[in-house]
Amino acid sequence: MGCLISKEPRSTPQTTVDGVVTAERSDEDGRHVVLLLQVPKAQHGLIVGKHGHNVRELEQRSGAHVTVPRRLSLSRPVRVSGDAGSVQRARVRIEKLVNDSVDGGEPAIERLRDRAEQLRMERDRLFEAASAAHKRGRGAEAKRLAQEGHRVDTEYKTARSTAARAIFASKNAGLDSSEIDLHGLYVEEALEIVKARLDGIDARRHGDTNRDIRIITGAGHHSDGGRARIRPAVEALLRERHYEYQVDGPGAFVVTRCARPAPPTTNMWSRLFVACFRCSP
Repeated sequence: MGCLISKEPRSTPQTTVDGVVTAERSDEDGRHVVLLLQVPKAQHGLIVGKHGHNVRELEQRSGAHVTVPRRLSLSRPVRVSGDAGSVQRARVRIEKLVNDSVDGGEPAIERLRDRAEQLRMERDRLFEAASAAHKRGRGAEAKRLAQEGHRVDTEYKTARSTAARAIFASKNAGLDSSEIDLHGLYVEEALEIVKARLDGIDARRHGDTNRDIRIITGAGHHSDGGRARIRPAVEALLRERHYEYQVDGPGAFVVTRCARPAPPTTNMWSRLFVACFRCSP
């Protein structure tokens, strides 16, 4: 395993679980935990990421504070602090970053995206060639090129879907069912996932005691032009569906989801606006 995990000690003895050494230091009320991650110095850059992207995303996703020693420092432990839940989420993500660097997890996902992009470019080339052949009066050639373009388009959509699923699984490793992380997805992919999750919540809302869901969209720092695209699209969807939500920092929403079943009605307009009064007394 790429990193050895240990928590700053208190009076409790150290324990070992699956080869990971743990000991804990916390406040008197047990709410604040400090965790030291013994990560090899050479892999600190994986946690920081380009221009600090990974560590910012990590803190946003987990809610923990993460401190990585400076490059020239002799110190090796990565310090994670916060409540127990946020520290655990950060720990899982850091372990995954380090282990993926050995197993090739992140590069494999990048290759899936690259493959999908290559297929998209080939599809566009074929359709452009088909159009040019048609304009020159070469009907048979245009038909052949168009058919080939449709075949490649099917491959492209499959490859893109495969990449999206792999990215979502990677980004959401260690998160519980009340959180969704949309980092790394295209807008259409992100909206498809959010719609599916909200539909599932609505279908199961009767008796569901966990009423909130956190959707992590990111602030858009790494989008083209530095402008967020997923965040405004998700917010527009929430408004369209009349969900109550709160802005959680620059890159997340906390959505209130109803635990009551929608009131029975046969009225068309009542069914249309049922989301507006689900929680009305």
